Amino acid sequence: MRIILTILCLSFLTAYAQEGVQFGFKVGGGYKLNTHRNKATTLRSADNGYGFTFGIPVKKWLDEYSSLDFGIEYEYTAFDQYAAGQLQSSRRIQAIGIPLMYNSNLFGDWYWQAGGGLNFHALVQSWVLGFKTNDNDLAKRIQPYIGLGASYHMDRGDHLFEFGLQSRFFPIDLWQEETTFFQVATSKLLIFDFVLKFYL
Repeated sequence: MRIILTILCLSFLTAYAQEGVQFGFKVGGGYKLNTHRNKATTLRSADNGYGFTFGIPVKKWLDEYSSLDFGIEYEYTAFDQYAAGQLQSSRRIQAIGIPLMYNSNLFGDWYWQAGGGLNFHALVQSWVLGFKTNDNDLAKRIQPYIGLGASYHMDRGDHLFEFGLQSRFFPIDLWQEETTFFQVATSKLLIFDFVLKFYL
């Protein structure tokens, strides 16, 4: 983890010395799905979830109409299960993310974006009827993802507001191969976020 943070700090310092670079703040949140495919019956299902992100984005302009976005962010995800209006169980994931997205002008002030990133699941927990367990040893904690989205840019002098929608799919199963979770069904995350960024 220290190595990742060191590399990011060096990247930020290098980027800051170059022209066409903006630092900012990011907040986001939205709808999350933990998709499953039962390996015995091939039936598909999904758990509904929610969560939020915040972080420090860096935008490196490649030319007037395209940029490369990266940075570091914290992400919280929860999947709750209710019965008769009462919370029965929940799975909580806290992650540190490193996105890398290419942005290009679509029309006017609208931009499309595509790319990916890497999430490190720092803490994976389960909560069942008041009892909390740590699932770090059961989960695959390094989770790459692919992303696609669109955003609207609002220039305000030297500052830039950016807001839009982003989807991310994590193709790697959430659980280690030797776990019961993995043997019974696949478990892959699909996330739809509303994102707001402010660049200095």
